[in-house]
Amino acid sequence: MALFKIQVGSAEVSLECCQSTISEITASVFSAILTPSQISAKIHYRIETKNGKFFLFRNNRLTHRNRQLSRIIYALEWQIVQDLLTKNKSVLKFHGAALKHLDTGFIFLGAASSGKTSLAILLMRYGWEFFSDEFALVDCDRQIIPCPRNLIIKPHLRDKINIPLDYPIFKLDDESDGKIDAHYISPSLFGTVYLSKIPLKGLVFLEKADRAGFDLQPLEHHKAFRLLTQHLLNRNFSGEKWLDFLVNLLGMSAVYRLKISSPMDLTPSDSRALVEQLNQIE
Repeated sequence: MALFKIQVGSAEVSLECCQSTISEITASVFSAILTPSQISAKIHYRIETKNGKFFLFRNNRLTHRNRQLSRIIYALEWQIVQDLLTKNKSVLKFHGAALKHLDTGFIFLGAASSGKTSLAILLMRYGWEFFSDEFALVDCDRQIIPCPRNLIIKPHLRDKINIPLDYPIFKLDDESDGKIDAHYISPSLFGTVYLSKIPLKGLVFLEKADRAGFDLQPLEHHKAFRLLTQHLLNRNFSGEKWLDFLVNLLGMSAVYRLKISSPMDLTPSDSRALVEQLNQIE
C-alpha cells in the first residue's frame, strides 16, 4: 500500500491505496499537492480492491463501493473537499476560482457553468498563476490560501483546450445532463501553479452574457456585498466578527462585474483585451 497526504491551510488528510490504483489516483485527485507520506493523518482515507470491486473507507468506516474506480475517485475527491473546507475554520470560503497576477491575487466568483474554469485556463495562457478552481479560501489577513485541485473538464470544454488523448475519462453526475464524461486535468498543463499565500487584490463576479464578447465594469460595493454572500460557503457564518471581516474584505478590494458568454469562445483580440483590462485593475 502507498500512503499520501494532502494539506490545505490548517487541514490535512491522508490517503492509502494499493499499487494497482496509484496511477489513476495521482492523475485525478489534487495532483499538485498530493505528496508521499510516512504517517497517517487524523482524517485518513483508504481504497481497497477485492473481487473486482473497489471500496472507500474514511477512518476505517466504509463510505462507498463500486466496480468502477473512477466512481470511487469522484466520491473520494468530494469527501476530501468537504474535509478541507470544514477543517479550515478561521477562513472565508467562496465558490470561485483564484489566480495570481504579479504579486497579488484575484477571485473570480460565479454560479455553476458561469465560466470560472475556462476563464482560469485562459488567464493561465496569458501568464497568470493558478491558486484554485471552485473553492477560494481567504484568511483573516486577506491572504488567499492555495487549494489547487485538478480542473474538471466537461464535454463543452474538452474539444476547445487540446486535452492529451491519453487522459482518463471519468463518469460524473451533472445536474442537467445526468452522467457525463469528464476529465480531471492538472492545472499545470496550462500554466504555473502557485503554492504560497498571497494578498487578495480583486473580486470579479461573473455573469453570463447572451452575446459574444465581454464587458468588464466596476461594481458598487453595496451590490457586491449581496453577491459575495451568495457565493459564501461557510456553513457557520454568523456574528459581528465575520460580518466585519466580510465588509473589510470588500472595502479593501477592487470589485468588478464581468459579463461574458464563454471565455473559450472569445476571439484572440477579445481575449487579449480582457486580459489587458484585468491586468490594469488597481
